[in-house]
Amino acid sequence: MGTAEWCLPHTDADNLVRTMDRLGVDRSIVSSWGGLMMGDPASNDVTLRAIARHPDRLLGYACINPRYPEIMQREVERVFRSGAMSGYKPYPPRHAVPILDRRHRPMLEWCT
Repeated sequence: MGTAEWCLPHTDADNLVRTMDRLGVDRSIVSSWGGLMMGDPASNDVTLRAIARHPDRLLGYACINPRYPEIMQREVERVFRSGAMSGYKPYPPRHAVPILDRRHRPMLEWCT
């Protein structure tokens, strides 16, 4: 078994809910690893599919990389203003945009 499988085993939505059941966790807020790394729409789709599959158990954090303004506004509309996600998960170390940078503003304004 590789390191990733040992550190983060069974990370699909169904297995996450099974683990939550085993540990007595009712709800969890999730985001995809790809979202943290890239902050792209496809990664948000992974989260959207997980919360659609388990709407009573999972809430979603959207990951949007502010370095790509050409897709940012569309993604803000799609995942925040539509009500599909419950929050914003910035990851400045990977996205290389400090959290106080003005490019985070559209997502942070939605959060307020």
